[in-house]
Amino acid sequence: MHRILLCVSLCFLTTGLCACQAEPEPPVIKAATDSDVTIERNGVTYEGHLTYVNEETAALTLTAPETLRGMSFQRGDGQFTMALDTLQCKSEQALLPDDSVALRVFSFFDALQQPTLRCTGQNPDTLFRFTGDGAMTVTTSEVGEIVSVECGEWRIVMKNGSL
Repeated sequence: MHRILLCVSLCFLTTGLCACQAEPEPPVIKAATDSDVTIERNGVTYEGHLTYVNEETAALTLTAPETLRGMSFQRGDGQFTMALDTLQCKSEQALLPDDSVALRVFSFFDALQQPTLRCTGQNPDTLFRFTGDGAMTVTTSEVGEIVSVECGEWRIVMKNGSL
């Protein structure tokens, strides 16, 4: 009887340990966010607040550098709006330069909604890394909230996010 109990205990312990060592399933990336951001490109750092709902609705308001403080960019209803204080300019998104900070940030988040990203690893802090086309690397939390996005000379770090 003792041998049977010992055998059952060892089997339970062995299967229990194996289950604990299994890697967690990669989360679904949550592109929608309402977060403070730091954007770095070619040695220039921008700070601001990003609200990204989907490919049609997004907003970015810059708080740094000081020369761009208060400048906002909004995308919605098929239009792109740039504003600073009382000045406001509306245009079609296609008319903006490809290296526009807001346009690039929005396009990165648009790409996060595509199913081409694949999980390429996990670190001990339960952050997941995803890579996709165009050398984009995305780091998420265990629940899929975006921690950072890197692509070429661009790096976006999220802070205090929700949505």
